[in-house]
Amino acid sequence: MRPNKVDCRRRQLQRALALRGRRAKKKRALARERDREFVVGRRRNMPNGRRPQELQVFECPEDLNLTGSFDQTARFLQTFRSFSSRSNQSKVYVDMRPIERVTPAAALLLVAELDRWRRKRRVPLRPRDAEEWNQQVRSRLDQMGFFDLLGGSNESFRLTEPSAIRYLRFQTGTNADGRPFLMLYSRLEALLGKLPGRPRLFQAVSEALVNVGQHAYLRKKKARERPTRQAGAKRWWISASVDTAHREVTVMVVDHGHGIPSTIRRKTTFEKVRKYIKNDDAEMIDAAIKLGRSGTDEPYRGHGFTRDILKFVDTHKKYARVRICSNRGVLTYEKQAGEPPKTSLANHKVGIGGTFIEWKYAI
Repeated sequence: MRPNKVDCRRRQLQRALALRGRRAKKKRALARERDREFVVGRRRNMPNGRRPQELQVFECPEDLNLTGSFDQTARFLQTFRSFSSRSNQSKVYVDMRPIERVTPAAALLLVAELDRWRRKRRVPLRPRDAEEWNQQVRSRLDQMGFFDLLGGSNESFRLTEPSAIRYLRFQTGTNADGRPFLMLYSRLEALLGKLPGRPRLFQAVSEALVNVGQHAYLRKKKARERPTRQAGAKRWWISASVDTAHREVTVMVVDHGHGIPSTIRRKTTFEKVRKYIKNDDAEMIDAAIKLGRSGTDEPYRGHGFTRDILKFVDTHKKYARVRICSNRGVLTYEKQAGEPPKTSLANHKVGIGGTFIEWKYAI
């Protein structure tokens, strides 16, 4: 029996739909493969001499630090975060070869940005030609756990000669759990022996982690740092470093929230008008500390900065300093042995998009 025209047409339509489905499946597979292409290092040559399409290049500055090169470091981190917050399928190339110097603070910020990218995009990160990077920079990033994000470390990344500065591997989490700090502190004591001030420092770090969960990631309609809106979970990163030559310890906490200046309430008319006249992020950090102000009107909130975060500096017998970088403002609370503490404020053109707190003290 010969098929009629209706049956022939139906079979043709089925074959066309099947072919379209196979093509769509292949297209989705190619898109997933493109999304996996995250290269930290040199650009990779594509098959048949083709160059990768839509390759986004990020070139690191020579000096990554939050003291002498704050704006350059913050601009690089914010540009990278702004790009990662957008939903696109571009390939990414981070050129690490220009870096000649990286401080513990900048190293933790860089690790946090890449870890955020990895968790948000669910894309494996891979190093390319890491042997061309500065040897000291590569070794210190390896100590902090940078290469664990890129598929594992390598013995060749470590310095053959011992260095006076030692970085500790970062820890990350989403709740105010004190165990990551206790792990870091045990590693510090393994390097230096028993250290003073453990209870006070534990209270300070715990208060910083509590603030991350209660304030940093609250959704606000007028957040000043747009990239922080898409920071995701209430995640923080913590790390430490040791300078055996100067006998100094540094403990650091960073989050990608809205920042203290964007969450604290402006109560006076002067404060409300001042934000339209100039950048006053540092002054708002100072208000959060001196006036015990928080993002809520609850009377028991807002006292943790003075009671816990700064108290460690007041009670430490030797040199101690706490530095709070939030968005574009920096507050430094510093005390020399036998002298009263001093506070300094600084505002910058570019913000870090979150809050970074660093305790540094002599042992």
